[in-house]
Amino acid sequence: MPAPRVTAVDTTGAGDTFVGTLAVALAEGREMPQALVWASEAAALSVQRIGTSSSMPYRSEINASAASRATS
Repeated sequence: MPAPRVTAVDTTGAGDTFVGTLAVALAEGREMPQALVWASEAAALSVQRIGTSSSMPYRSEINASAASRATS
């Protein structure tokens, strides 16, 4: 599953973001391919932020980023 290409500034917390988002997606009943895309999107957003206190993106940010990537 290819990950979104972004410029990373801090990778701290990217794995936690990916795993946490993947768990949420699966718990909500998403199929694995869709859950992986959503988790990858969240991790891509998180590495573009400095520090762990603000690196986990909100659901609305993940959805907006995924939607904009799908239309480009």
